[in-house]
Amino acid sequence: MSNSPNRPLLSALYFAYGSNLSLSQMHQRCPSSSFEGVGLLRGWKWIINERGYANIVPSSSSHSLTSVGNEVAKEDSNNEAVGEHVIWGLVYDLTPSDEAELDSYEGVPFAYEKETLPLQLWRGGESLNGQGTAIDSLVYVDKLRIAESTPRTEYVERMRRGVKEAMEKGIPEAWAKEVIGRVIGSSGGGPDELACAYTLPQDRLHGVGILAGVGPWQAGTKDMLLVGRMMWTSGHGRRSRFGQNESDVGQSHGRMRQKNRKLFENETVRKCTVEALRAAFVQGVDGVAHEVKLTTTPWGFKVEDVKYEGVKLWYGDEDTNTPLRSGRYMAQRLPGSKLKLYPGETHYMTTAYERGEEVLKEMMDVD
Repeated sequence: MSNSPNRPLLSALYFAYGSNLSLSQMHQRCPSSSFEGVGLLRGWKWIINERGYANIVPSSSSHSLTSVGNEVAKEDSNNEAVGEHVIWGLVYDLTPSDEAELDSYEGVPFAYEKETLPLQLWRGGESLNGQGTAIDSLVYVDKLRIAESTPRTEYVERMRRGVKEAMEKGIPEAWAKEVIGRVIGSSGGGPDELACAYTLPQDRLHGVGILAGVGPWQAGTKDMLLVGRMMWTSGHGRRSRFGQNESDVGQSHGRMRQKNRKLFENETVRKCTVEALRAAFVQGVDGVAHEVKLTTTPWGFKVEDVKYEGVKLWYGDEDTNTPLRSGRYMAQRLPGSKLKLYPGETHYMTTAYERGEEVLKEMMDVD
């Protein structure tokens, strides 16, 4: 294991390629971990496996660990740097207690096994134009489930956040868009996906989808719950941490519609809801309030200005969080869009698990 002068001898370098690309998620899971830099793993392919989570498998084309050098900077023209036979990720420094916590989160040894693999590391602040450093790093690999599939619904948003944060730390945008490819946002993430469709070159996107997503203010608030209409009117998010514990979800259970109550009786749904909310608030409430304000005020572009063709939208006709009228408003203005309606379904039914696999297969064109 290659050690920098300031690293404790018992610590381990860990290469993240899935939702742990999110530094905020890593801070929550492994509070003592620290970001080391950007990593490049050769001879492996990034996939979503049968469990619905990220995995890596040996690629059909093997590559020896060699210096990437100046070619890395040419991510648009260098096939190795952006192809499916290399994997970019982030490298963290883990204490023994962090590693034990991560083992638990990753389901070692049943879901993933631990491997030590050679890779290239550019420490924080180093330009990818440089040579980097050859290291051995801890990597979590699922050796049993190696067939490609579609991601779990709750995993999509975590991956989206992870990729966004990792690109801010330096992983090549071209690789992220080519390999992880498609963008899909649900609920409050819908506007982010339209922003991608509006700003990114069309050849960088393989698909754009909006699952029960928030519409622009021009779509109006009819059919929306009172609390939602108040939020839109004020343009500010509530400074609240509600929902970060299962007890919070339980307290709201009695106020839910019968259809939603049945859904939240599922332990997996409750736990995933709590984990998602905790991740959102891991750095405090100000960021969440700011996001709500951005969502409920003019976006800086009109839906009509989005030129990306073929955006897919899915909505339930009993959704009172992000009503069907929002989906219809956007679908009428997006070129070549496809709107799918789910009769009798609420916001939580559509965005949780009832339609997750179906939606993701349609998004990824998987039969």
